[in-house]
Amino acid sequence: MWHNAYAELVFSASLWPDFGQRALRQAVKLYGRRTRRFGAASGQTDANGRPPQPPPRRPAPERVARAVTAVFEPKCSVLVATVAVGWHAGQWAGLAHGLLTALFTAAVPALLIAHGHRRGHWENRHLPRRQDRLRLMPALLVSVLGGLVLARLLGAPTAITALITTMLVCLALVWAITTRWKVSLHTAVAAGALSTVAICYGPGVCAAAPLIALVAWARVRLRAHTLAQTIVGALLGGLAGAAAFALLR
Repeated sequence: MWHNAYAELVFSASLWPDFGQRALRQAVKLYGRRTRRFGAASGQTDANGRPPQPPPRRPAPERVARAVTAVFEPKCSVLVATVAVGWHAGQWAGLAHGLLTALFTAAVPALLIAHGHRRGHWENRHLPRRQDRLRLMPALLVSVLGGLVLARLLGAPTAITALITTMLVCLALVWAITTRWKVSLHTAVAAGALSTVAICYGPGVCAAAPLIALVAWARVRLRAHTLAQTIVGALLGGLAGAAAFALLR
């Protein structure tokens, strides 16, 4: 049975005493028309009839880079900033405003990106092509602006409205740069979130600054950005974000 595991069986209508060259040729032709699956079920073979091989395991640095990219997606950094600033501005009431702000500045943009990906407008949720980012920017600005209008109508704390306005300023700057050059949104948003939270809670928050470098490394490792693009993104988000938030709050 061990030797017959991948054997191909041909059943001839001819009895063995009548099994001649003609029957043999028919058996060989029948065998030639078969797709050998080597034990796999139908539909589980590749073009050569062999079971598909599992994809090669990615190197450990690439797996780490992908994990870092997923954890520090812009929506995640925005969520952290809105919750932290909201809590600092008014504890539970401020937290409620912060979560409402996150709806317009993180959740809606994430849904727009996911919808565009499903429709085939861009390759993945990280928008690797600069042209795709330019197509999405107007919708992002409208969503964030809607969050600002609602925050003002609901009497949100000044820190919340300052945070949303800071996002608008940084998003407009990123849009202007993206018309010519693809700056890193991951490092820009992460640095902006870190700087605004540091203004609220004190310089001790800056101890998390190495995480920005980790995000930059991940984006470069995945060949999504150059080192210069990640540095410019971090400087843009950190400096412009800090300046705008400090002035507006």
